[in-house]
Amino acid sequence: MKKREKKFVLAALALLAITGLLALAGCKNDTVPEPTRYTVKFDKGDNSEYTGDLPADITVVSGTKLTAEQLKVLDSTDNYIFEGWYDGETKAEGGTYTVTKDVTLVAKWRDRGTVASVNFSPAGGTKFYLGESIAVSLTSEEGATIQYHLGDGSWKDYDAGGKIQVTGDTTITAKATKEGLKPSTVTSATYTVRKLEGITVTTPPERTVYSVGQSFDPTGMVVTATYEGGKKQEVTGWTTDFGTVATEKGLDKPVTVSYTEEDTPKTTTFTVTVFPAEVEVLTDYESPNNTGNDCTYVAFGEWPQTEAVFFNPTTAPKSHEIFDGNYYVEGNDKYVEKDSKYYKVEPIVWRVLTTNYTAPPEGGTVGEILLLAEKILTGGIPYYDVYNVDRTVGEATIHPNNYEHSAVRAWLNGLKYQYKGPDDGRQIEKEDYFGKGFLQTAFTQSARGLIADTTVDNSAASTNPASNPKLWENGENPYASDTPTKDKIFLLSEEEATTSEYGFAEYNVYVGTNGTTTSTRIRVTTDYAYATGANQSSTIPGYGGWWWLRSPYYGREDFARDIYRDGDANDDIYVDFTNGGVVPALSISLQ
Repeated sequence: MKKREKKFVLAALALLAITGLLALAGCKNDTVPEPTRYTVKFDKGDNSEYTGDLPADITVVSGTKLTAEQLKVLDSTDNYIFEGWYDGETKAEGGTYTVTKDVTLVAKWRDRGTVASVNFSPAGGTKFYLGESIAVSLTSEEGATIQYHLGDGSWKDYDAGGKIQVTGDTTITAKATKEGLKPSTVTSATYTVRKLEGITVTTPPERTVYSVGQSFDPTGMVVTATYEGGKKQEVTGWTTDFGTVATEKGLDKPVTVSYTEEDTPKTTTFTVTVFPAEVEVLTDYESPNNTGNDCTYVAFGEWPQTEAVFFNPTTAPKSHEIFDGNYYVEGNDKYVEKDSKYYKVEPIVWRVLTTNYTAPPEGGTVGEILLLAEKILTGGIPYYDVYNVDRTVGEATIHPNNYEHSAVRAWLNGLKYQYKGPDDGRQIEKEDYFGKGFLQTAFTQSARGLIADTTVDNSAASTNPASNPKLWENGENPYASDTPTKDKIFLLSEEEATTSEYGFAEYNVYVGTNGTTTSTRIRVTTDYAYATGANQSSTIPGYGGWWWLRSPYYGREDFARDIYRDGDANDDIYVDFTNGGVVPALSISLQ
């Protein structure tokens, strides 16, 4: 290529680069809209005497407020007095009149032989909120008498020293008279209440959990109304469609709140949870476990709990329906005998842990309510009868800490289980609890029908804390089972007993010796549980008894996990101990 041609090409490339840069430098954001502008014109009105100048036309951006200088005051003439610029019936005041359209402002004149028109303060068009009021003052020229009426009412004299109190939508019509002058123009001003635009339940009632048949309690509920202009204020006088009592079980059942103001009805909703009638929601229960006030408690089923010191069995007929015949009835109360002492059969109190339970807790089923007994209900039930003997089921070896074939699971659900004697080595199907376990004893047949068949996770993950499924032995547990069980009644796992969504703290957060740290895992022992062998700390205030978890210990085949008396979840013990407590769990479907 020749030098001249090369120079030409380079020059062309340079020119392209420069024009490209110039084009880029000149880019602008075409998406920003130009502001809307309006023109304000002026008309001298009906005063033929006026020959002076009018203000020049003004073009302003929409929303501009005109100034007093722009609203030039015109000179009065021989027979007329200038009273201002008007947009229809609205006076254009400097600093307040806002331009929102093309407009012609017309001069208003008063005949010198006429009384000045009545001024309203605040001006007509003022809006206020229901429950408030505004005080309207009327003025005219000095010495004039003012008369007014409200709506279609009759004329009355206005007290120059007073004010007209307006509390609702009101139109005030007024005129002024003065001796020797014609009456003023009759003028009106309208004041309106800002309209109700909607309502919300800004604070739900303190109670949002019910049983079928219980009445609605609105305590603590706050309903807030929103009005035209955005103001919000608390209102009363609202109603709900809850009805006299809750009539149907369900999770997150909507309750409609209705409120009407000035013939304007508005509604909103909030939700409640409703248990079946057999599951009584308790409103004033105080737990002995120092769990605070944020828990929901229900009563469901019945079980012997408190020692009846003054009970006399000789005056009470004996029933043989349940409890192996040790069942007495006196009036509406029931009693059970244990070692010559008597214990009152009372409703079992349960704590609601979650409303979307499926083990494991991730991805739970909405409407499955997980309940955990609030007290240790019994002792004397081992995890398994012997600690050092394996069993076989088919070709599988069953270790002592296998939950599926445990004695405690059999007791909870009234099942048979495989037992192998430590002396003779003979394996049998043990029927000690068959058909007469906790399930059959604590619940009537209809109540048992409310308890869901729960798929119970027994995997290695369930034997670790919820926050770290691989904390123990990197998450491995040779004694865990990948086969879930399906139970009505079950024990919590290590994972469930440390799940924060259930109200539990980390596994190593528990009551210290100074008692400053509390644990929602602590469970006190009932009188009956203590009589059946359950442990209860008597040396440190605030402690309870220890109670079984279903999780096998990862380090030994004859140890199972438990919750210690101080709420520590990192504890384990021999499976054949009988001084451990049993804290049953179950789920109820509200779907």
